[in-house]
Amino acid sequence: MNIVICDDDANIIATLKSRILPLLDTLYPNHHLLDFSSGNDLLVWYTQNQEDIDILYIDIEMPGHTGLSVVKKLRQSGSSCIVIFVSSYESYVFSALDYSILHYLLKPLDPEKIDAVTKRALDTYKADHQDIEVISQGKHILLSVSSIIYVESKLRKVFIHTTAGSYPVNMKIGQLEEQLSPYSFVRTHKSYLVNLAMVIGYEGCTFLLSHGYHAEIGHARRSDIIDSYNAYLRKKLI
Repeated sequence: MNIVICDDDANIIATLKSRILPLLDTLYPNHHLLDFSSGNDLLVWYTQNQEDIDILYIDIEMPGHTGLSVVKKLRQSGSSCIVIFVSSYESYVFSALDYSILHYLLKPLDPEKIDAVTKRALDTYKADHQDIEVISQGKHILLSVSSIIYVESKLRKVFIHTTAGSYPVNMKIGQLEEQLSPYSFVRTHKSYLVNLAMVIGYEGCTFLLSHGYHAEIGHARRSDIIDSYNAYLRKKLI
């Protein structure tokens, strides 16, 4: 596991390390924790080493590349790292949500909040490394739960749409709903099961999803579904 901290304030780096390391040493003793004082240095390291970043704590306002621009470049390169933005300003919250972040920590940092965020990040990391086995076109395949954008029931067939493509499966959508219930999936409509981590917004009765997809929200349960989505977002803003 690679954990990276990027902040131009050495005191912030020291504070984060003091809270993160005890948890990592207990749960993931083989971890690697790196820190950088600028987004430029982080991008140089990432480009030269081509190592995956699993969890990233990054300041937003830094000289040179901002935290937002760094995460944008990481996402464009295919990185699915768990991102926790650290900032003195609330004004960047909605811009940050465009990059599928896990949390947004406000400075001055509260040690207990750092602990809570780190535990959630580690839980997410564990969940992201969970697979489900399905049968698609006669083949047994493993799909990473974190790669699933949504599940669709269409013309008596069920399709799992992922970041790598779509798979027709020999299952009912209700079976997949039960299998994915421990994760952030919501049944938005009789024909749709959506990964809230892949939602980038909504318009009327439609969720706008990653990779240009969209999913219908049932009129009768729209209020409850939007409440669930908003509750999911609030969990990110500790």
